[in-house]
Amino acid sequence: MKSLSLALAAAACALQPSLAHAAYTPSAKEKAVLEYAIREEHDGLLLAERRLLGRQMDLARVDAEVVSDMYATGPKKQLPAVIEEAFVLKAKIDAAAAQAGVLTFAGTSGATVRVALPASAAPAEAMLLCRKLAWAEGVVTFSQCQDWKTVAEKTVATFRADIAGFLQGKPTNKHVAQFVIDYFVVAGDMPAKSGCPDDRAACDQAIRKTDMTQAGYQAVEKRLRAAGVKVID
Repeated sequence: MKSLSLALAAAACALQPSLAHAAYTPSAKEKAVLEYAIREEHDGLLLAERRLLGRQMDLARVDAEVVSDMYATGPKKQLPAVIEEAFVLKAKIDAAAAQAGVLTFAGTSGATVRVALPASAAPAEAMLLCRKLAWAEGVVTFSQCQDWKTVAEKTVATFRADIAGFLQGKPTNKHVAQFVIDYFVVAGDMPAKSGCPDDRAACDQAIRKTDMTQAGYQAVEKRLRAAGVKVID
C-alpha cells in the first residue's frame, strides 16, 4: 500500500508541479541590474524618499519648522488636530532629550513641535518614523515613534525575500513582480558590461539608454512563465 501511495503522489506531482520546484535563475546581467535597483530603493528609503517602497508605505517626510508654521494658528478643516499617518522626520537628539524621552524642536516660529522619543533613543542625529501627530494648546506632538533606519532596513530585507520568493514561483504582491520584470526588461537591453551593480553612476547611465519595449516585456514574461513563475497580468 505504501508503494501505491508513493506512486499516486508522484503522478499528482507530474500533473500539477509543486511551486517548490518552480524557479527562474536570472542571468548575470539580470542579477546585476536587479541588485543595483534594490540598492537604489534601500538608499532612497533611508532618506524617506517616495520611490517604490516609500510609496507602498505611504510615507510623508516632514520638517519640524514647516509643521510649526502650518499649525501656527491652530488646526483647520484641511489640517486636523489629530492625524494618524506615517511621518518621517529628522531629529537631533541630545542627552537631556534622550533622558526625558521628549524632544522639543528649537528654532520654530509657529506652534511648538515635540516628538515623543522611542525608549531606545540615544543622543544622535536620527530619522524617526512616527504614526501620530496631535495638536493641543499650541503644541504639535509626534508620537508612536520608532527608529526609521531600523524600520527601513527590515522593509528592504522583506523586499529582498519577496523578490526571491517570486522567482521561486511563490505568490507575491503586484509591485514586487512588476519591479523584477521591469528591471529584467532593462537588463535585456543593456551591454554585457554596464558597471552594475557596484559602479552605480555608470549603471544609471546605461539604464537611461535602454528602451523598455513591449517585445522586451513579452520575452521576459515568457521566460518566467516557462520556469513556473506566476506573472501577474
